[in-house]
Amino acid sequence: MNTISVSFASLGSLVARAHRHLVERFAPRGYTLDRMPESASLDAPADALAAAWSAYQDVEAVVLFIVQPGERNAYDQRWIADQLWARHGVPAVRATLADVAADGILDSASGALTFRGKRVAVAYFRAGYGPGDYPTDNEWEARRTIELADCAKCPSAAYQLVGTKRVQQHLAAPGNVERFLDADAAARVRATFAGLWSLLDEEGQEAATAALADPSAFVLKPQREGGGNNMYGEEMAAKLRDLLSHDATDGERGAYVLMQRIRPPVQRATLLREGMMSEDQEVLSELGIFSTFLR
Repeated sequence: MNTISVSFASLGSLVARAHRHLVERFAPRGYTLDRMPESASLDAPADALAAAWSAYQDVEAVVLFIVQPGERNAYDQRWIADQLWARHGVPAVRATLADVAADGILDSASGALTFRGKRVAVAYFRAGYGPGDYPTDNEWEARRTIELADCAKCPSAAYQLVGTKRVQQHLAAPGNVERFLDADAAARVRATFAGLWSLLDEEGQEAATAALADPSAFVLKPQREGGGNNMYGEEMAAKLRDLLSHDATDGERGAYVLMQRIRPPVQRATLLREGMMSEDQEVLSELGIFSTFLR
């Protein structure tokens, strides 16, 4: 589960639209659009941000997009901002955490956050999910300022932490899912779970031994956003040996979660990148479900 800076809602919807266009123009007869479902993910983020803006009840307020310096994925974000204005008439302002530290003002009495003269109704984070987003104390202070403000946060610091691997591991522990669902529903949910282990207990030590014996069946995950920091194969085995050594501290071991590796079916596809076509490539399919709640 990803709880911060969920990307490609916009571009994913546009890709689906492009696929449908190509099928209409060039597919053989008998190939229908029934096999190419439409995606509404372009509209949903804007609608959710507008709902939070409306709940703030200040028609002069803005939605503040927190972005990285030199953002490379700006178009995915700007589509949401454009939809926010086109569908709801809600203005958006872009700023880095450093910008907020320099130009954000928090009224300690009312909780109101203003940025460059505009009151902020919603802080929408497309940054702030990795250590590199906090190079100085200024960025940390900006995050603290936003957290203390009365604006809606997408996400709050607490909700961001829900997406960490450690929280997911504890949620998967016996009895925790059952706190929220009845027994039948909990069993159906648990049927989708992969194994998750801490390296701090006996069960985790046994799983680590199994992972060293068969590295291809496991993945080692740090408490970081996304999958780009995960370790597989021999890299994972080498890191595990370091973590299981007597020199490693509990803090170092606790920074990782060992997980059973999920192996989805491999399919063949033709890929197009930078104008070059590559045929008969191995690909994996992934279903991304975008959801929001407002409280």
